[in-house]
Amino acid sequence: MKKDIAKNVEDKKNLDMTDSDGGDSIDQATRSLDKEILFELSDNERKMLGNIEAALRKMENGTYGACEHCKSAIDKKRIKALPSARYCITCQSGTELKRRE
Repeated sequence: MKKDIAKNVEDKKNLDMTDSDGGDSIDQATRSLDKEILFELSDNERKMLGNIEAALRKMENGTYGACEHCKSAIDKKRIKALPSARYCITCQSGTELKRRE
């Protein structure tokens, strides 16, 4: 999975979205939107890759499965669904609520 994400990010970096002929304003707007979408996808994939790498480091140092905030064990069902989970469901919910405020 980590290799797939890294490859997707690299492929998107190498994708040439520029067009030297210019085109009409609709073509230019479409290309601009395409670039924004690719950037967002790449950003999300970079974040996911970072989370995977962090989970691997935690496995190496023996802290995998512990919530980064409260240090409690993250529920096994959550770990199974999201192996790179950093927080228990309680702390994750609290983090999301704070972001919305």
